[in-house]
Amino acid sequence: MTRVPAAADANTNIVTARRERVPICSMRQNVEPISHRSNFQVKAITHEAEWNSALLSIPYAHILQAWAWGEIKARHGWTPTRLVFLENGAPVAAAQILRRPLPRTPYGVLYVPKGPALAFENTELFARVLAELERRARAQRAIFIKLDPDVRAHSAAANVLTQRAWRVSDEQIQFHNTVTLDLTRSESEILAAMKPKWRYNIRLAEKKGVRVETGDASAWRLFYDLYAETGARDGFIIRSFEYYRDVWTTLAAAVFLRRVAQRAPRLDAESFIAMARAALGKRTGLRRIRFLGRAR
Repeated sequence: MTRVPAAADANTNIVTARRERVPICSMRQNVEPISHRSNFQVKAITHEAEWNSALLSIPYAHILQAWAWGEIKARHGWTPTRLVFLENGAPVAAAQILRRPLPRTPYGVLYVPKGPALAFENTELFARVLAELERRARAQRAIFIKLDPDVRAHSAAANVLTQRAWRVSDEQIQFHNTVTLDLTRSESEILAAMKPKWRYNIRLAEKKGVRVETGDASAWRLFYDLYAETGARDGFIIRSFEYYRDVWTTLAAAVFLRRVAQRAPRLDAESFIAMARAALGKRTGLRRIRFLGRAR
């Protein structure tokens, strides 16, 4: 038996304590069977190249599931665990799980940023991955585990989350919606597709002398000051300058991104987009939904 010490009740703010039975899995060469089907396994990955290679082969992979992102978060209070789910020996899903301890307690919280990565159309696979994440949340004494997968609201994948008692979080971390803009179109075509007010604001900015420039490290402080001013005006919280500098320098140096960046000057627009999709994962759909699940 294991104890999930604080699972928030869905209808009140009362924190309740519950006990749950945790499945016992045998360990064999760092690979754990998580299903009665012998061809389905989960493997903990501890090498960057192996992780990024597996991630690039899986649909709906996101930069926040990249090895480099886990290393950034490790320097800011989180501990990453990286799992690849294998079917017949081939990667079919991946989840980079971040754990943050609660001070002076044996408990913590788990977060899978913009993950897990898998083909969400395969609802059976999604359910298996969720089952393993739930099991690990209980085993690691997490008071909750939070996901924000790229799943459309009211889709079959969203139904899987609901059926497994996951619920929409009141506190969103990532943006609710994602808009994909096709940059292969001409500037006039892009402007024509915008709302009239957006076109007006862009043209007004041009008249006022606003310019878009490519910056370098010397522009970081200016960018941060503008961001801080925007956050104060619009009422959202931002992180420290040092945090954003760490993010920029780490991601800019990551091999995961250099695959695209090093070849970009020699590519036409269509080839660049194809490489970016290969490096950062397939992106489809505009509306996203975030979920908060309790460690059941």
